[in-house]
Amino acid sequence: VFVGASMWWSLAVREEAERSQALAVARTLLEQLEVAQAWNARHGHVFVFANAKEPIKGKRLKVDSGRELVSVHPMVMMMQMARISERTGTAFRLASLKPQGPLTKPDAWEKRVLESFHKGRQEHLSLEKGGTQYRYMAPMRVEKACVSCHASYRAGQIRGGLSISLRREDIFPGAHTSRLTLVSAHVVALLLGGLALLFFSIRSRRQLRAVQRERSAAVASRQSEAVAHAELEQIFNTAVPLCVVSKNFEILRANKAFEQLFAPSKAVKHCRELWRCEQCETGECPLRRILAGDDRVEFETAKVTPDGREIICLVTGTPF
Repeated sequence: VFVGASMWWSLAVREEAERSQALAVARTLLEQLEVAQAWNARHGHVFVFANAKEPIKGKRLKVDSGRELVSVHPMVMMMQMARISERTGTAFRLASLKPQGPLTKPDAWEKRVLESFHKGRQEHLSLEKGGTQYRYMAPMRVEKACVSCHASYRAGQIRGGLSISLRREDIFPGAHTSRLTLVSAHVVALLLGGLALLFFSIRSRRQLRAVQRERSAAVASRQSEAVAHAELEQIFNTAVPLCVVSKNFEILRANKAFEQLFAPSKAVKHCRELWRCEQCETGECPLRRILAGDDRVEFETAKVTPDGREIICLVTGTPF
């Protein structure tokens, strides 16, 4: 979402910058054309040498050299200049809802814009032809100097519009490539971000599963310990003398039957201190055999009780 919003914002900012620059270029060209037209109108037309290839209707004068001059109306001058501009990437033309001929007849886009001028719009700029051309149009208003020749119009009234076409590539060289680069950069960022999210998602899931396994193992261990403790308690509550001996030969626990039979004192810590037999400190020691891998050890041995009686005991050892 962030990458998409960034790309949308970047494209919007870029398009707005392009639009502002295209509008500035069009307005500058409009001002220059209006100055040229106003200069012609204020001088009561200008005269140029007559050219058979480009016939112009107007007053004619002959000079001493024998060449003929013809007066050029401001609007005629603009149309002549418009023809020349068609050979360049920046073209302009005059258009009117009341055209005086085919040269000023508006196309569909110009007609819509001209109609909007009569509704209050002051100018219009849009990107046309698949985003390759900016088109600009501003209203042409009747100047005071024009009223004498155009009595049907009042000063300030809209007579038509000046339509300007600007090639986008001429104003913004490499605009298309730059736009693709911008989009590509965001797409790459989106892909990298997606891969990073996927990586961390997989990693997080693995870590979560590991934690769940650890918790399950801990629960199972506690349950196993609880079961073992319960079993041990059940075993210790029997009448058979039992004790638990550590790997270091220390007596960890003994049941009541064991204590009644052997009456160990608190000072007794090791099993060999309580009862010593021929297996003690040899390879036949039950604990050593169990530590060596035996599952069960049994043997008989004689034991003298605290009251002096000698009894035969069956010693059984199992790992726990």
